[in-house]
Amino acid sequence: MTTQPHHIIVVGAGVTGLTLARDLLLDPKLPRGSSITILDAGKNVGGCLQHTKNDGYLLEWAAQGVLATREGFRNLVSELQLDPRALNSSPKAKKRYLVTPQDTLMPLSLSAFVWTNFKMLRLMQYLRIWAELFVTKSNPITNETLFGFFERRFGPAAAKKIAIPMASGIWAGGAREILVKWAFPKLVTWEAEVGSVLKGALIMLFQKLCGVLKSTPQKVNTTLKGLVSFQNGIAELCSEMFLSCCTIAQSKGITFELKLNCRVSEISTPNGPFNNSSAGFKVTTPLGIYAGSHLAWCTSPMHSQDVKWTTKGEWQEAFSAFTSSVKTHNVVVVGIGGSVPLSFKLQNGFGCLAPENSLDLLGVLNVHDINPSHIPPNTGDQKVLYRVLLGGDRNPLLWQKNPEELLIIAKQNLTKLGLIPANFEAAFSDVIIWKNAIVVQNEVWEQHRNSLMAAAVEIPQFCMAGNYLEGVGVEDCIRSAHLAAKCLL
Repeated sequence: MTTQPHHIIVVGAGVTGLTLARDLLLDPKLPRGSSITILDAGKNVGGCLQHTKNDGYLLEWAAQGVLATREGFRNLVSELQLDPRALNSSPKAKKRYLVTPQDTLMPLSLSAFVWTNFKMLRLMQYLRIWAELFVTKSNPITNETLFGFFERRFGPAAAKKIAIPMASGIWAGGAREILVKWAFPKLVTWEAEVGSVLKGALIMLFQKLCGVLKSTPQKVNTTLKGLVSFQNGIAELCSEMFLSCCTIAQSKGITFELKLNCRVSEISTPNGPFNNSSAGFKVTTPLGIYAGSHLAWCTSPMHSQDVKWTTKGEWQEAFSAFTSSVKTHNVVVVGIGGSVPLSFKLQNGFGCLAPENSLDLLGVLNVHDINPSHIPPNTGDQKVLYRVLLGGDRNPLLWQKNPEELLIIAKQNLTKLGLIPANFEAAFSDVIIWKNAIVVQNEVWEQHRNSLMAAAVEIPQFCMAGNYLEGVGVEDCIRSAHLAAKCLL
């Protein structure tokens, strides 16, 4: 019996959509003669993984890179044979800082937690952190927040001065709302299994030192270390995935198309109700109407609130409820690069995270230390490129300011922290505004996420994937795409 060809529409050409499309192309269940069409509103593949490149400076708009420990990313790099082109973060980027209330930088390391250092915490507050080793394990707390978890395990001071900056650097804030089971599931696991977060971390460190960490996958790529990127930024991963899709499709007799500048305006099922597997899907865009037997939704509902679903039932209601009820953070990314004199002392490291009392700053990344190849070579001076993150829960409306004002705010923060001299003149600058950039993974989000996924399961030949379902990182997108691809065919 000959299997009928599938005609699959994938909405979204970011890392999620490309990973899912590639998985489908590699799936032996996809019949010869099938087609996959990716639709995306952007000008390039990669979704939010874009960059600005000018005069030797490269500013990432979203992820600065991906940790080499992330299995899905590491396997994808290996499969695409990108290992020789991968760039590991510089050894200078190992040090991380917290901004103190005095606007100085304190190293975030074990040495920072000795009793002689009072920039962040007092002696008793430091001792309270180490006392976590002896805090008895309590019964699981339903929907415990990141702040609540740190407060219970390490004390109020640690929750305020460590957990809040950590959340700012990853989720643009929200430590008092984000659920710890989504933010740092390993912390919850350590408490459940060994009764202490510090004890779990020490055991993992000991296992690594002894080389007995059994969770290491067999496909280990030992050449990748630290935060991994590429010469042309992390978007290079998406470009290579697209080329890989083209090659696989040609070899298997499958039609593969990419339509950019193609914003979806309406999705309907013209031949029957939305839950009828024989109905198919009709996707309306400015470039035309695309019909498909299968549909993969790989873009955030928060960026697609104007899409009209001409259907009735649980999906439409769940989609509308998600977009109207889930809280998000707006983020401003400001890149500032240039030269500083050799006499100016740089604070080498990965970057710094801002405290709760910051008016607008979330954190700063030292791109020149993380990826030295993303700046011009030094010529009798020191080249720097800072990636300043603003807004989030510090100032939710900051994104409404014009780029010139945002540049001034970013420069003022860098000067105040001693990262650039007062007379610094930028040779490179850019401002990227991300509205509804990051969903806040709180109780409301979890409730509507579960409703959305439950509604999606009831629709045959339909799947959804993306960082709004799992987490904010590239690895989360890859994992979500793998899971969705297995369910679609």
